[in-house]
Amino acid sequence: MALSNYLRHEITPNHKSVIRVPSVLLCTMIVGISAAHASNSSKFETADADSSGALDFTEFSTTLNAHMPQKQVTKKFNRADADSDDLITLEEWLAYKSDIKEEKDEIKKNKAEFDDADTDSSGFLDYDEYIVSSPGKKPLIQVRKKFLKIDADEDSLISLDEWLAYKSDDIDDDNWKNPRKFDLADLNDDGELTIDEFASTYPRKTKLKPILKKFEKLDDNDDGVLTRNEWNPGNGKKRDKKKSKAV
Repeated sequence: MALSNYLRHEITPNHKSVIRVPSVLLCTMIVGISAAHASNSSKFETADADSSGALDFTEFSTTLNAHMPQKQVTKKFNRADADSDDLITLEEWLAYKSDIKEEKDEIKKNKAEFDDADTDSSGFLDYDEYIVSSPGKKPLIQVRKKFLKIDADEDSLISLDEWLAYKSDDIDDDNWKNPRKFDLADLNDDGELTIDEFASTYPRKTKLKPILKKFEKLDDNDDGVLTRNEWNPGNGKKRDKKKSKAV
């Protein structure tokens, strides 16, 4: 049973929220934490060959895969060495291992989300799958904007690596070119917007009637599509005047 099912909130007279955790569950949690702590402490002691109470770079390296590239070992060492004194104390080691565990748990959670969204089990998310994984009222052009940002290699598919990079905020914003609204709505890149594409600029679940009314008002030549020149947000009043004069 999930931990959340055991938790109970209660409002006390001083309006503070209290979380009550059953004693059996609490003991189980404590035992689990203690076991992980003991295991990591034991690994530290084993690596601490000179029993100095701290790990130097060579000793720290013995806790990692022997085939790990030196650059990656250095990166991990620097991360664990919180005070940058070229030695890793037990306290730093335990904090480092705790962070690593949290990251692994987060990656596991994010991977599960990806697998759920990947309904055809292809190992990639196409745009339709991504839409389903992004519920809410935001216009679809905003959903597509995020999709394009996550799709780093621009192959119109989101890989697991791209998904995990997005979830960990590891996306290169400097090289990201913000698309225009028209381009986001123009799914087939033909330079024209159909009524369905135009509707993607509105919040989802917006009724069709106001969308159609606006579309027809912008469609100057009544050909059923909007060009860039016809679609010009913010100039509705000017357009109305032009149409009234034409009539």
